[in-house]
Amino acid sequence: MNHTRIWRAAAAVALVLGVAGPAAPTSAPSVSAADEPGHTHARGIACTPSPSDGPGVLCVHGGDPPPAGASIAERRSISELAADTEASMAAAGAPTTTSCVGTGTDGNRVQAIYARASDVADRSAQIVPMIRQWAAVTESSFIDSAAPGSVRRVRWVHSAPDGAGNCVLDVDVVTLGTGADDTFSATISALNAAGYASPSRKYVVWMDANVYCGIAQLYPDTDTTNNYNDGTFTMYARIDNGCWGYTYPNVEAHELMHNLGAVQSDSPNHSPYGHCLDDKDTMCYADGPGVVTTTVCSGVENERLFDCNRDDYFSTAPTAGSYLTTHWNTANSSFLHAGPHTPAPDPTVSTAYAYWSGTMTTEVHTISRRVTPTADGSVTVRLKFTGARPGRLRIYSGATLLQDVRRTGNEIVLTVSASQGTPIKAVVGADPGVKWILRTYYPVTVA
Repeated sequence: MNHTRIWRAAAAVALVLGVAGPAAPTSAPSVSAADEPGHTHARGIACTPSPSDGPGVLCVHGGDPPPAGASIAERRSISELAADTEASMAAAGAPTTTSCVGTGTDGNRVQAIYARASDVADRSAQIVPMIRQWAAVTESSFIDSAAPGSVRRVRWVHSAPDGAGNCVLDVDVVTLGTGADDTFSATISALNAAGYASPSRKYVVWMDANVYCGIAQLYPDTDTTNNYNDGTFTMYARIDNGCWGYTYPNVEAHELMHNLGAVQSDSPNHSPYGHCLDDKDTMCYADGPGVVTTTVCSGVENERLFDCNRDDYFSTAPTAGSYLTTHWNTANSSFLHAGPHTPAPDPTVSTAYAYWSGTMTTEVHTISRRVTPTADGSVTVRLKFTGARPGRLRIYSGATLLQDVRRTGNEIVLTVSASQGTPIKAVVGADPGVKWILRTYYPVTVA
């Protein structure tokens, strides 16, 4: 494929995609309109810096929604991140560590980075161990998305394996200049200047900021060999504090998949903005004006998996003569590896979670949400709300009131017993204007 001719014909439409917040940061450096957080989807606007030896990179991102219950503006505390991480690991049924392959540094690899601007407190000592867990959740999306009998794992940068074949994910801790967290372009420029500029690396950056949910680079190139997304240029992905470590969907997996080359604009079921339309799928949602998705693969589990029906951008066993046999298939990325197949675990009782959020509209207003455990056990409900005025949380099992708590502060945590199949209802009450997030954790049977 003649890449030069294609770039001239396509006006160099490399994309940067992801989920961004609605509010632009204060004191942001001068950037193009497309690089401002919250800008609506647009195409053809240059985003700096672009590769010096290749086609220009363009920025495309908008005010896309974060995972349910997540808030882009919420700077989660260490204790909140730890609790959410525990729930995410259980919900994904993920391994506790990432996989080891090769020397840990050879070939094309994904480099994990904890980054902060110099005017932001350093929390690396507490967050780096969690990044290792979030990376395991991310890798589980690749493992579980492979066709039966095959597997894909991420080629992370890690320590040299010990005698037992164990390794530790390498997480670089990087302090950037003030303002380097204001925009994606500023982050890329600062990382590039700090030496993170190798085409053999995808840099996945956990940025301790609250500007975006997630954002990443993607080149529109469908060539099956020498693909621009496969080690030709340095590429970056960024996930901010409010969206770290979720499972349904896993934002880190979503942004890394963009870096690997999904979703191309000529693939089946593609959206106009680098995503897909056949839900449920980590990469599929209504990502712009007039875009409509169709649920083809039902079940919440599919929200953490790639390529519903394995026909658009990722398949370890594409159908003969299909699109993915003649166009770029991210499952063939050199940043992934076909490690030994791990059999599905026996069904066990684990923990799932659900999040809801809102704003009180009247003084007596209540919000009801139901969860139904699929195994006997306990349901933990955590309510976080703004302000220090009293809030109220009532928990019902069917029509039976289990607990009724009024508390001053900004958090109520309750645990109640639950029977399989019995709806658990949480009712929230607080003053008008109070913002709230309700998080439930309950036992489920997982395979």
